[in-house]
Amino acid sequence: MKSTAALARTRTALAVSLVYIAAVALWIMLTDLRLPQDNTMLTLLQTMFATVSALLLYGYLHVRSELQRSREVEKKISRIASLYSALRATNRAIMRATNRTELFEEVCRIAVEYGQFKMAWIGEVELATRTIQVVAKAGDDAGYTRTLHISMDSDRAEGRGTSGTAVREGRHVVCNDLLADASMAPWHGAARKAGFAAVASFPLWQEGEVVGVMSLYPAQPDFFDQPLIDLLIEMARDISFALDNFKREDRRKRAEETLVARERQLEMLAHYDTLTGLPNRILLQDRVDQALTHASRHNKRVGLLYVDLDRFKNINDSLGHFIGDVLLQAMAQRFRTCIRDEDTISRLGGDEFIVVLPDTNIEGAAHVAQKILISAGERYEIEGHEMTVTPSIGISIYPEDGRNFDTLFKNADAAMHHAKSNGRNNYQFFTAQMNESALERLTLENGLRRALERGEFLLHYQPQIEIDSGRLLGMEALIRWQHPVLGLVPPGKFIPVAEESGLIVPIGEWVLSEACRQNRAWQEAGLPEFAVAVNLSALQFHQKNLPEKIILALEESGLDASYLELELTESLVMQHAEETITVMQHLKSMNLRLSIDDFGTGYSSLSYLKQLPIDRLKVDRSFVNDVASNPDDAAIVRAVISMAHNLRLRVIAEGVETEEQLAFLKSEGCDEMQGYYYSKPMPAADVAEFLADM
Repeated sequence: MKSTAALARTRTALAVSLVYIAAVALWIMLTDLRLPQDNTMLTLLQTMFATVSALLLYGYLHVRSELQRSREVEKKISRIASLYSALRATNRAIMRATNRTELFEEVCRIAVEYGQFKMAWIGEVELATRTIQVVAKAGDDAGYTRTLHISMDSDRAEGRGTSGTAVREGRHVVCNDLLADASMAPWHGAARKAGFAAVASFPLWQEGEVVGVMSLYPAQPDFFDQPLIDLLIEMARDISFALDNFKREDRRKRAEETLVARERQLEMLAHYDTLTGLPNRILLQDRVDQALTHASRHNKRVGLLYVDLDRFKNINDSLGHFIGDVLLQAMAQRFRTCIRDEDTISRLGGDEFIVVLPDTNIEGAAHVAQKILISAGERYEIEGHEMTVTPSIGISIYPEDGRNFDTLFKNADAAMHHAKSNGRNNYQFFTAQMNESALERLTLENGLRRALERGEFLLHYQPQIEIDSGRLLGMEALIRWQHPVLGLVPPGKFIPVAEESGLIVPIGEWVLSEACRQNRAWQEAGLPEFAVAVNLSALQFHQKNLPEKIILALEESGLDASYLELELTESLVMQHAEETITVMQHLKSMNLRLSIDDFGTGYSSLSYLKQLPIDRLKVDRSFVNDVASNPDDAAIVRAVISMAHNLRLRVIAEGVETEEQLAFLKSEGCDEMQGYYYSKPMPAADVAEFLADM
């Protein structure tokens, strides 16, 4: 309707203009007529036309003025409509926003997008410095806000502008001619550069206090009229309402957190020892029940260790209970380092501790007990006193020594007293058979610690053969332990002990170094060149300096990296897969060969497998054993070969012992094999003779 009325007025103005022009033309014509000077008609016509012309000119000028005012009104109406849209958008933003920063940024964006402002910013009050700091802005400010310094003090020029005044006096402040207003002098230069002609600032409130300000900058002077100001006041009120809600929500969350940072305190008091922070007997009972239930369902064992400190009473009696308490805290901290995350260590009271080991076995329980003996036996220094405390440990195992907590506890207690009667500072199992097994493990672990120094390890090598051609492609280095008393100890017996004790790392480094040295020695002796494969343990692989260790072994031996292959188990690769891929890519960049060992026994993710920079997959011997007679094993091997070839990987089958196995592998396109069918692992001295007979 507004547009139609404006159009009608425009047409009227044009018509009046045309009539006026015609009248002027007629006036000129009459003036030029040669009539007698006393012609009354001429005088009358001239007077009439002069009057009409004056009226028409007045009408024309009036209509033009009305049109101009109409255009200004329409602009204002359009601006008001845009501001209403901005108000609605602000309310929607308030509903969505979860914090004040998010809200402020959205409000500034809305003001520029809907409100026809060139720039908008919101600042927060900083009481410590009595300044206003910009926290959100939108629009093109040409660097205006970067140099903006606003004070809250009226005695400073930077505090007498619209923003400082709005905050200080708690009211909106409008400047419709920014460049002419003396109070805005500190910002004239930056405003002129940015093209700002006016500014209005509106205080933002939170729970009755001014906490910020919203300032808006148009490019035209006299931009802010009363309807526009009223809308902006309403917008500022809505923002202030949202700030009140944020404050209330913050208080509610803090109250909830306080109720929780208290519930936890009550739980600590109810379930944890106040001195050491370890679970008390109530929580211990619950943990044991869970472990036993899981073990019963999955046919697992649970170990329970009863740890009692030897002659601890002497420390309390001689040095006082304060020293004794500090010692117990230090002891508890050491015990924590000896167990896994899934294990539980509890203080019953005094100097008695219980350790629960879910999903463990006899060897695992013995290993933890040995770690506790070593850790606890190290010297302590407390308040200038040096002391050594040793523990006696009794061990019971579920289900052999009991099927509930009470029985296991009683039997572990009995085993602990047996340890004390055997001289203290040792551990004893509840049954003699378990003691024998633990003793054997301890013998192996102690022997392993000296085996490297005594040169008791040696490597045997098993050929890896290309199935189609019968050509030698490589050798796998396999460690053997020649024990001075036990004789040749099989890897399956001592490797688990080495891994649990951490000795696998130095042993693995020796294998790597020796395999590189031996391969280079064969090359220098004129034997055919081939790669030697070395297995990496999980502990080795996750060492930060693994690449440096490999480089050192290659440099010391003089072996080129292309003749060294590293075998990683599938389960190792799938642990922390993304990190593993990064490490493997680094190793591959060193020109090493990489392969996955025991493939099919783990839980590979194909999405990760395709990213691995490997050269081949090794099919585990457990699938090869019955591949010629078991359709399931045959299907698995067939699928592995097909998948590997689709990923452009070679496949090697280990544990090949019969002609039927080899025939199946050949028919399915397997690339390589290794096993007793071709050759058993042999000492390094026999390799030259083996190659000569090929």
